[in-house]
Amino acid sequence: MKIVEKRKFLPSKRSEPTFKLRHLITERNVLLNDHPFLATLHYSFQTKSRIYLVMDYIQGGSLKLMKRLHNHCIFPKKHIRFVAAELVEALGFLHSCGVVYRDLKAENVLIDSEGHVTLTDFGICKDVGQMEGGRTNSFCGTPSHLAPEVILHQSYSYEVDWWSLGVLLYEMATGSNPFFHENVHQCFQHVLTRKIVFPEILISKDLCSLLHGLLTRDPLKRMKEEEIRRHPFFKDINWTKLCLRQIKSPIKPLPEGAFLDSTTELTMNELTRVMTGEFSHIAEFTFVDVTHEISSPPRRDSLQ
Repeated sequence: MKIVEKRKFLPSKRSEPTFKLRHLITERNVLLNDHPFLATLHYSFQTKSRIYLVMDYIQGGSLKLMKRLHNHCIFPKKHIRFVAAELVEALGFLHSCGVVYRDLKAENVLIDSEGHVTLTDFGICKDVGQMEGGRTNSFCGTPSHLAPEVILHQSYSYEVDWWSLGVLLYEMATGSNPFFHENVHQCFQHVLTRKIVFPEILISKDLCSLLHGLLTRDPLKRMKEEEIRRHPFFKDINWTKLCLRQIKSPIKPLPEGAFLDSTTELTMNELTRVMTGEFSHIAEFTFVDVTHEISSPPRRDSLQ
């Protein structure tokens, strides 16, 4: 469950939603999907002081947690291929709905109980379908995963997600981020200019070729979805069976509870606070039960 305090984004003049609220509404709309590799919304509702989004419970942990528990592990090639293919499906679906994800990283990729990918956290998604040219220029994301055009404040679209996919796959193959630096400005400089090293002992030729295509700094020359699907790295992937979850995952999910440090409970004071406050009612978050309403992936107009 995602719980958001209304005071974080309601303006003093409550007639119009703020920037953060628009993002939250977009997130809620994106969650109204029936895609096999995207987190799905089951309920949304609000009280006087909070907004609630109730989503799938994914017990297998995140890719980042797997790396941490296994001492920054290097994933086997078959694991990388499987995760990459399911992420291509997930991102491709979002793009077909006019949405740029903009925050692809290991902690946002969850593994379910059967070892399949679930992409989550749509808080900074951007619906560019309604924008002129289908592009935006807002600056947001995780520094070491940002595409060069975002750092340069250029307009961009879906191609930034393919760059971030390249960064994630590089991390899975080598155990490290090619651009990371504790100093954010130095990190940006690495993204813009640093020569990317592809260690042959860790990265196979076909994966290296894919990474070259994804980590191309010129967005016009960067690999697009159809090129990615046809790449030799995915030659053994049956995309139809993959999207139907008919391919068994090679990934063993973390046991339930392996990543829980403590149990969080609402105190009586917090429960009382939920029912108090003077914030405006937000129409988009009136109680919605979608558990029996979703039968197919949303059309483009369902994300508006």
